[in-house]
Amino acid sequence: MDQQKLKDDEAQYLHGALVYKGEFGDLLLWKQLLAEARDRPICSVVFVTDDVKEDWWWLADSEGTKKIGARPELVEEIMREARVKYFKMYTSERFLAYASEHEGACVSKESIQHVRDIARLHAVIRSRRLSQVAHAAILDWLHLVYPEDEIRVQHTAGTEDVPHYPDYIVVDSQDGTGMGFDVRAISHWTGFRDRHRKALEQAAAGIAHQEVQFCWIVYVTAREGIVDSFCEAIRKYRDLIPQDVGVKLALLRGGQPSTAASLDWKLSIPP
Repeated sequence: MDQQKLKDDEAQYLHGALVYKGEFGDLLLWKQLLAEARDRPICSVVFVTDDVKEDWWWLADSEGTKKIGARPELVEEIMREARVKYFKMYTSERFLAYASEHEGACVSKESIQHVRDIARLHAVIRSRRLSQVAHAAILDWLHLVYPEDEIRVQHTAGTEDVPHYPDYIVVDSQDGTGMGFDVRAISHWTGFRDRHRKALEQAAAGIAHQEVQFCWIVYVTAREGIVDSFCEAIRKYRDLIPQDVGVKLALLRGGQPSTAASLDWKLSIPP
C-alpha cells in the first residue's frame, strides 16, 4: 500500500481518498492477506514480518520469552476463511536463515546479520517514538490534574541525556511535599514480569534519594489488545509493590495528539 502520512501525525495515513488510523493497521493488513489468499486462490502462505507484537505471535515463557510461531487463532482463521492449507510466519532474519539452511538459497551470514541489525534499529525507533509521546501526554495530564502545584521536569523527551529519577516531581503548593512519577512506555509483553519488578525496586530506591514521599510508576501502552494481560500481571504481583509506590496503566489512543485527552486510564493501584 502506497501510504502518505497526513501532516506529521504518525497515527493516521492517507491512501487514495480514504484515511486510515494506525491503530487499525494490523487488522487492515490481515484482512487484505485473507482476501488475497481467498480470491486468487492460494493454498500456501508464508508471511514475513518484523513486528514483534503479541497480536501476531504465539509466545512461550521458557527461560525467557520465545516465539513459537503464528498465533493459533490466525492460523485457524486463514485456513477457515481462505481455505489455506499451509501457513507459516517468520521474522526476516529467520526467513533468510530457513531459506539458506533448508531451501539451498545463497544467503550470506553478513546478509542475515544486516537484516537483524535493521530490525533491531526499527524496534528502537518505534520504542523511542512511543516513549516521547507517552511522556508528553503524561506531562500534559499532570498540568491538568495539579494546576496549582510546581511540576519539576527531570526527563526531556527526544534527547539522549540520561534523566534523573523520577521523570516528574509534583511539589505540593501548600506543604512542599513531593510526589514522583516514573513514566514507562511498554509496547510488548516480552519480559514484562522482570521489567516490572525492576521498576518497583527502582521506585523504592528513588524515594530514599529524592525529595518525594511516594512515587507512581505510570505504564503507557498503545496496544489495546494486551492491556488486560498487563493489568492481570500487575495485580498478580501486587504484593511486590512497596508501601510508598503506586502503579497506573494508561492506554494511549491512536489518532490523538500527545495530550491528556489521548490517555484512557485502565488501572490505578495507589500507594
